[in-house]
Amino acid sequence: MNNSDQHQSPRRLAVFQSSSKDLSAPSKWIVSLLFLALFSLKVQAQEFPDTYQATYKALDDSTMSFNRMVRLEKHLFKLAEQDKDSLKEYFLPRYEEYIQKLEPEQQEAVLESMLIICYQAIGDLALASKYLKERIELLEGMKDDKKMTVALSQLMFLQLDQDESEEAIATSVRLREIIQKSTSLEDADKVFLYRQLGALYQQIGQYELGLEICRKGINLSQKIEEDSRLPGLYESIALIHEAINSPPDSVANYHRQAIKVAEEKNESFTLRTLYRNMARHQVTVGQADSARYYFKKTFELYTDHPYLFGWVADQRSYADFLLGEGDQAEAERVYRNLIRRSKDFKDHEVSLKHLIGVGMQIMALRGDLDSFRIYNFKKDSIALNQREGDKMAIREELLVEYEVKEKEAQNQILAAENESFRIGLFATALLLVLLIILIYTRSQKRKTERALHEKEQKLMASKLRETALEQERSELHNRQLKSELQERVKQLTEHQVLNAELKQIINDLNANLTNPENKKLTRQMKNLVGRKAAESALEEIASKIDEFYPGLKESLEERLGKKKEAEIYMSLLYLMDYTTEDIAKLLQKTEKAVRSIRYRVRKKLEMPEELEFKDGIQNLSRELK
Repeated sequence: MNNSDQHQSPRRLAVFQSSSKDLSAPSKWIVSLLFLALFSLKVQAQEFPDTYQATYKALDDSTMSFNRMVRLEKHLFKLAEQDKDSLKEYFLPRYEEYIQKLEPEQQEAVLESMLIICYQAIGDLALASKYLKERIELLEGMKDDKKMTVALSQLMFLQLDQDESEEAIATSVRLREIIQKSTSLEDADKVFLYRQLGALYQQIGQYELGLEICRKGINLSQKIEEDSRLPGLYESIALIHEAINSPPDSVANYHRQAIKVAEEKNESFTLRTLYRNMARHQVTVGQADSARYYFKKTFELYTDHPYLFGWVADQRSYADFLLGEGDQAEAERVYRNLIRRSKDFKDHEVSLKHLIGVGMQIMALRGDLDSFRIYNFKKDSIALNQREGDKMAIREELLVEYEVKEKEAQNQILAAENESFRIGLFATALLLVLLIILIYTRSQKRKTERALHEKEQKLMASKLRETALEQERSELHNRQLKSELQERVKQLTEHQVLNAELKQIINDLNANLTNPENKKLTRQMKNLVGRKAAESALEEIASKIDEFYPGLKESLEERLGKKKEAEIYMSLLYLMDYTTEDIAKLLQKTEKAVRSIRYRVRKKLEMPEELEFKDGIQNLSRELK
């Protein structure tokens, strides 16, 4: 994209050539050229202002070209860093109206640009799908099977990202029909599409079909001696075999085949994913040293191919591996790296869930209960309709890889088309002028970058302050909740003591009564007072505790029996640090009876003797997370 921005369009060349015909002296010709070049740079620098409203006005007042569309796309990405909402709600609806005036070929290119903006800059998958479907409809009318099949492969993964599995399968069927019937698709195009289909079927669990498609792609690739897509095909086969529990050696062999081909081709972008998947496989088979080796190779490649969301998912996998190996110090370093970059993925739910997962494990090991609860509340606030993070990262990487390579190919074609104009335009006599322009441009660029850096630093400081305030508010809220619970339990305990005194009075009354009917009534009053008071108190306490440990009560009911209320409530109260004496009062039992109940629960939950009872219940709570 950057190279294409430096080329003049044919229309601009025509204007320049006509304006220079009447010059009679070379010096005047050179001066005019310098003037026009400087004017062109100034106009281009002011082409798109720093607001969406002014940008749309500048767009509406001029014509659209491919180069201009690319520059607009880059400009919108920059504006979206500050304000995504206005891009979605103000600019894009007007941009939709604007492109209706363009030719179909231009509309198709602009819709692709809008897809990229919605997917990467805004993160709105539904809006990205809408623009992609409009582009597919245009391509169908243009009978461009090559572009349309690639667009359909993109749509499959977008639908899968939105949990529209049936729609994704229907799109894949349509894509396979076009592959079978089309006469314009080359074999290399089909290999790429087979790789996409294989990855889709692997992710939705249609393993047999996925293996069949991948083998077709491998056979066709070997037939035409085109192996650039082989790593992806081998990797999909490896993941399928891993999912169907094939022998570990067979799975590892396919991983190695994928890595070997990618290394021979020096496919750094692909190797990053392959190394990561191999590391995860080595973890599952217990090869810790090998897993550590491939994780390190994965992160080495992020230097040359930075991809934030994939990096976050891989850091989560690495942290889980380290904690499983007992390497808390290295896991702490990974956690600090994630915290340092968290502002960059604050709007990406899957990445935030990865950070929260690592944070909860680290806080549990530190024994920092307050921080653990903060992460737990954050986890509950995130929508749970996202698919597994590593699978999402693979889909995003496949889409990003295609978009990058397609843009590079377009730039190469554009550079070749403009080569003849550039050679004629920049003659030896203008070398000095070009050098001056280059120096000026680089100076301006450095000033702009410095200003942007200062703005980013200020924004970063502001966001850190906001994060600190939000964390402080959350901690205060948690302390208030805990204080309320403790106060309520205290009140209920006192209430139980009063109930016990009331029962004693009823006992005394019963002892002094001679009428059997009256004695019967007092016994009924005693039982009713004790039972209702205990049930009400315990139910209220359990509802409060459930706010801190969601799902724990249901888990205890499954393991101990739903009717074993005394065992369940006793376990919850021990978890909240209440003494045996307090629990006996709440349950209206003796301390000896409470200890007996605790012994039975230990046996049922198979707790080791050396493990504290509270710690055993805490372990059960962690398993739920």
